[in-house]
Amino acid sequence: MPIVDDWLQMSPIVFLDFDGVLRRVCAAPAVFEQDCLGRFEQTVRSARRVRVVIASNWRLEMPLQTIRSRFSPDVQPMIVGATPEAARLTGHYRYREVLEYLEREPFAGVRWIAVDDEPAHFPSEAEVLLTDSNRGSTNERRRGSACGCARPALATSGCGRRR
Repeated sequence: MPIVDDWLQMSPIVFLDFDGVLRRVCAAPAVFEQDCLGRFEQTVRSARRVRVVIASNWRLEMPLQTIRSRFSPDVQPMIVGATPEAARLTGHYRYREVLEYLEREPFAGVRWIAVDDEPAHFPSEAEVLLTDSNRGSTNERRRGSACGCARPALATSGCGRRR
């Protein structure tokens, strides 16, 4: 999948939400669905330098090490951190959390993309791949765009719509 590799090399940070991405909203709470997780992991494995930052509210409920342990052993080292909690949970708060993380860490100028199921979390100009919260990460394409992890080239990763 050269297109996937090329894009991930250009955007090596993926800000990852869980609910609606690695688990469907109708699934059991606080549990990744194996098919969604497997597709996400397959996608990030295809990139050599990708880093994953947890942007899910789960980061407020459990330690990063506990979250990391839910991923396969070879993917765990790719998970490098979690976004801080926004002072105000209104408007594009997830976007503000991403920007705050990027300011704190040595990633100035690094390309990034967020994977989320909620369009209200980000302004329209943000690099976001929106998933369908009822499907999570699936193999289907909708309207010519793939979904789930990063850019339309990632048809293997999910289902949704990219802004």
